Amino acid sequence: MIGIKKTALSLIAILAFMLISTGVSAQTAYTSHTVKSGDTCYKIAKTYGVAQSAIVNANGLTQNGAVLYPGKTLIIDGNAKNTPGGNYTVKSGDSLYKIAVAYGTSVSALKEKNGLTADRVYVGQVLCTTGQCNGSSSLSEAEIYLLAKMIYAEARGESYTGQVAVGAVIMNRIESDQFPNTLTEVLYQKNQFTAINDGQFDALSPDSTAMSAAYDAAAGVDPTKGSLFYWNPQKASNAFLNAKTILVTIGNHVFAK
Repeated sequence: MIGIKKTALSLIAILAFMLISTGVSAQTAYTSHTVKSGDTCYKIAKTYGVAQSAIVNANGLTQNGAVLYPGKTLIIDGNAKNTPGGNYTVKSGDSLYKIAVAYGTSVSALKEKNGLTADRVYVGQVLCTTGQCNGSSSLSEAEIYLLAKMIYAEARGESYTGQVAVGAVIMNRIESDQFPNTLTEVLYQKNQFTAINDGQFDALSPDSTAMSAAYDAAAGVDPTKGSLFYWNPQKASNAFLNAKTILVTIGNHVFAK
């Protein structure tokens, strides 16, 4: 009994340290669970809707949660929500380090799996955490570079979200039966992109922001709500575009379907 109390106190101390060091509210992120007879890591993870690996790693357990005895207190990390396909949507206060710890992986592994070149993440970004993920990029590294070239040529003055949005439209076109089904064909389709017509696409090289935006767009991040068209209404307007349903405005561009 004394051992159980000591373990519980130790876990509470660890929990307090985690909350203080990360600045995360206990009400919104962390809670505790007292093990009952018949509990397993799988059952507990399912009850709280979190990844099983998060429970294993947060509590120093062996994989699959061996030695779960009644009365043992476990830390439950609410940030490690178990989502379909292993995808995790970044929330306010998240960092790659926090997400890596929650899912029992490393920052470098997360960056490699998601094609990230920097440690920065933003709210709403979808990361692949484990296994095969919904929205994993189907583009090669060479194609990512071409996508980044177009993003830079067409939207280098826009916000990061605005740059991802341009990339998302291109990815949406690849999936749409209204357009060609390869990246190269979409990019070079006649009279579709100003940057192709005026030579900017061939002349310019993408910066690191455009590269990151390309990786995010290729992985399925889409702030445009599925748009297939975008334009700057201050520079372009015609009957064809005006007939489209505008879904969102991001910076200088409107996005439509």
